[in-house]
Amino acid sequence: GRSSVMFCALDQRLLSSIRSEMSLSNSMEMAHTSQCGLFVLQGKNMGSNCCYPPRPPPTLRDGATVCHLTVGDAELVNSRWEYRSGDSIYQIQNMIAASLKEEDNGGAGGLGKGGCLGVKEDGDLVAWVLRYLDGSLGMVWTEEGYRRKGYASALLSRIAYARESERQDLDRNYLLKDSRGGELFAYIVDNNEGSQKLFISLGWQHVASADWVSFTSKRTSFMNNG
Repeated sequence: GRSSVMFCALDQRLLSSIRSEMSLSNSMEMAHTSQCGLFVLQGKNMGSNCCYPPRPPPTLRDGATVCHLTVGDAELVNSRWEYRSGDSIYQIQNMIAASLKEEDNGGAGGLGKGGCLGVKEDGDLVAWVLRYLDGSLGMVWTEEGYRRKGYASALLSRIAYARESERQDLDRNYLLKDSRGGELFAYIVDNNEGSQKLFISLGWQHVASADWVSFTSKRTSFMNNG
């Protein structure tokens, strides 16, 4: 059987029952849990009640530009990610590749609808936001020495603007919404107060709690401790 199992975005109300079931039926014990909040930016907070097009994101200070992330940026992004692993760079490369593909599809939204954006100063990548393959935003980061310049806020605003422009264009042309639905969403670790405050300041709302939980075989745990 499996030696480990991971549950992603697990409703905290289910944790006790799943923990008991994993112990009784699968002889597995909880190895790690990361408590998170689910935050969403709903249409009413993105400006869907306003006239088309929605309000553009803020302009950056001189010398700073918003750009698409490229696959070549994955190494730097991965090196800063708290949860990096031996395979995480490939995950990030796939996320950026999917974002570039969506940006290349054209249509409304423009820069940002793919969800993987960065800020460059003097040619150097100094801030970024990525979209996971499940559609959630994350990996928000600004390099030391470039913080408190509003870069993360500008990137999130740009993505929201692009998404809302695309959504309103679909509405105006009587087209079906895409499979991602009408909301932007993100999972933020409970103790990451800085990110929570940033998202809330931009109109995001905490709507649920969710855990990332891993279970390992009790036999594996015993052998590792033996």
